[in-house]
Parts: sequence; structure tokens; C-alpha cells
Amino acid sequence: MIKIPGREPKQIPKPDYDLSKTARFLSCLGDFISISGYLSEKERAVERLLLWSKASQPITQLCNRIFPWITVELIEERSYWPQSNIYKVASWAADTVDWTICSLFPQINNGQRKFIGSPIYNQKLADVDIGNSPYWVIQPASVNGANCRNWDFKDWRSCFNFLDRRGQRGIILYKGHNFRMRAHDRITDYSNRFDIFESLELCKNAVGYLGVDSSLACMFGVINNYRYVPSYVKSVNPQYYLNQLCYGGPNCKVKGEFWSMLE
Repeated sequence: MIKIPGREPKQIPKPDYDLSKTARFLSCLGDFISISGYLSEKERAVERLLLWSKASQPITQLCNRIFPWITVELIEERSYWPQSNIYKVASWAADTVDWTICSLFPQINNGQRKFIGSPIYNQKLADVDIGNSPYWVIQPASVNGANCRNWDFKDWRSCFNFLDRRGQRGIILYKGHNFRMRAHDRITDYSNRFDIFESLELCKNAVGYLGVDSSLACMFGVINNYRYVPSYVKSVNPQYYLNQLCYGGPNCKVKGEFWSMLE
């Protein structure tokens, strides 16, 4: 398996703070991955995480792995944004720590909140072996998104030409059964084969990302704060564009017409 020099498994230390506080998170898996590198040690020092999310299972699994001192409590299997009524009218305790990504955007975008390191990257999550040749992670669609951001024929064709020009291979990481994959000699389809830990570990060892604005795209945003990894993201989400530094990192290119970035 390809290994990144200097990145060895690390035990995440329990914060040296009072752990009586509660945190709240009202969003999706990709946002949870993105914020992991921006939370201070004091903000991670909470006893409970109140969770509103459609992706409760993978978020809980990931939180249990990187923040083992935190108990996750699912409040509702639904993702909310700060503009929603629940965020405005809910009665939060005065010392509740807000992990919801929209509350962090202003500080990240103006440089007040810096990337300090993500335990998702620093900790080895799984052992996965798919050979030694360099590969690009490909996620051409998302089960949680609108079809307008999923790849069309032009996107696939540009991806094939992109890999052919470089003589490199790609691996498809996708969860779901509602999207037709296109076959190509340089691409191996691993749809529905790997769990969240294995998929994230494969991202860490990849040479780059080609795909939609998904949770895996957010993982490359984390990686890009450690080393240069080209990332080409198809997105029609204004929030992704406005907060590209947080979502995609410093080496991300994003555009609605994905194919035009690869020509």
C-alpha cells in the first residue's frame, strides 16, 4: 500500500480541560470532516455531542474514533442549517459549544480561525491495500445531492482523457445504487465496497480527487492543508463556492461545468 512519509498513527490525547460542556452539530458528514481541523483543543473538550444529521451513523462512528471521550446523542435524523427555525429558537445552554460549520465560516474566511490539524488525517483509520501504483479518487455522484451536480457524459469523457494523458489510474468510491458508472481501462469501480474509515484512508494515499462536492471532497480539503493534492470538484452549491477554503483547502478548483477544468 502507498504510504505517506511521516504520517504514523497517533493516539488522540484527551483534552486537559473540564469535560462538562456540551457541543451541538446540525449538519452532514462532509461538514464534520471539514471542521475537524479547525476546532481548538478547548472546543474539543466536551462530554456530549448533540447531533442533528442525516448522516448520523458515519458521524457517530468517526467521532467515536477521533474523539473517544465524547458521547454522541442523536436528536433527529435530519440536517439543519443556522437559517432554520430550530437553530433560532432552540434553548441552548450558555456554555454549549457550537460545532455547526456555518458558525465557523466567518472566522475561517477572514483568517481569524486557522487550520490546526485534523485527527482524521493524523490518525490511521484502516488498513487498505489496492496496489502500489498512483491513483486518483473518483466520486462522480452523491446520493444526497441533486442530479445537476452528478457527472454527465462530458464529465466522464474529460475524466477518461485526463487519466489517459497522465498514464494514471482512478478508483471510484461511491455509496449507493442509483447512478450508472462508466467503464474505462484505467478506472476500477469500488462502489459500495469500502466503509467510511477505509474510504477516508484511501483518500489520504491518493494523488488527487475528481468528483462532486461530497464528504470525500471535504476530506481532500483537509489533506490539502498538509500537502499539495490537486482536487477538481463539480459543484452547483453557492455555499461551497463562498467557503471554498474550508471545504476544499488551498489547492481546490471548483466549477459547475466540471469537464471544462480538465480539458
